[in-house]
Amino acid sequence: MINGDISTGQPNEGALSFSPEGLEISYSSGGFQANFFRCVAVLWVKLGFLAMLAIAASTFLSFSVASLVSMAAFLAAEGAGFVNSALENYWTEDEKGNVLIVNTITAKIATVVGAVFKVYADLRPTSRLVEGIELSLGDVLAGTVVLLGITGILYAVAVFIFRKRELAVYSGN
Repeated sequence: MINGDISTGQPNEGALSFSPEGLEISYSSGGFQANFFRCVAVLWVKLGFLAMLAIAASTFLSFSVASLVSMAAFLAAEGAGFVNSALENYWTEDEKGNVLIVNTITAKIATVVGAVFKVYADLRPTSRLVEGIELSLGDVLAGTVVLLGITGILYAVAVFIFRKRELAVYSGN
């Protein structure tokens, strides 16, 4: 590895630095079409999960509250990756070592939200497609199984709640 111009052999005056993730070697592992279809499949599974969450919430909440829950879950799921990486630099103590109560509570809540939506956030189909990084079939299958499992559980909960509800009351007139 050289820090300079290879053809002339002149070294650069500046320092050579690497990202904290280290070096990454990219290589061709297939075509764009297969990766594109895997990414689209993951997006459909994510959409199905969010739609079932909205349907399950609407079986026992009013329209406005169910909409708010669905949007909050969407934002939490999409932001979980950022929250997990931001928690690495979040201070829960001051310079003297005193615990900051509000920051500690915030960090605990953010940790729970990040953990709940970790599978959803780790898939990142759009950014992988844009960056030209392969979304492996193993990642697709693992994420799909987890999200479809949660979607099935939400469906069962929604059916159970919907069957127990009294949809209309006849006044007798």
